[in-house]
Amino acid sequence: MAVEAVRVRFPLRVQNLMHFTYALLSCSKKYIYAGKSSNLKDRIRRHNAGYEKATRPYRPFILLYWELLDDQVEAHRREIFLKSRFGKRFLYKIVHENKSKLGREGPSSWLYDTEDSVSTKRQLLNNIAHYLAL
Repeated sequence: MAVEAVRVRFPLRVQNLMHFTYALLSCSKKYIYAGKSSNLKDRIRRHNAGYEKATRPYRPFILLYWELLDDQVEAHRREIFLKSRFGKRFLYKIVHENKSKLGREGPSSWLYDTEDSVSTKRQLLNNIAHYLAL
């Protein structure tokens, strides 16, 4: 059940300028949560730890989609879009297109490490680290 973590550190002045819009996919139920944060790693940890009342019944989550935006206003606009009917269609389309990466059983298969799932997770985490390094 070990998943490799990607550690990317930003100077504090840069961290305060970053705004993320993200979507989390529930591993236990058919549920996608969209939100925004300036600290994506901590926000995902809080959702999975059960600190957020809205997402507590749907834990655990995997990060389905995220965007790095320049300002808080744009992040808020994207969050509203992702929570809309068209935004949910967009997110479910991502789930449908990436079913092979998520596993035959859906996202819950990410909880169990197989050789294929570990390499896929590693590849996705490397892509995220590469994007954040740009």
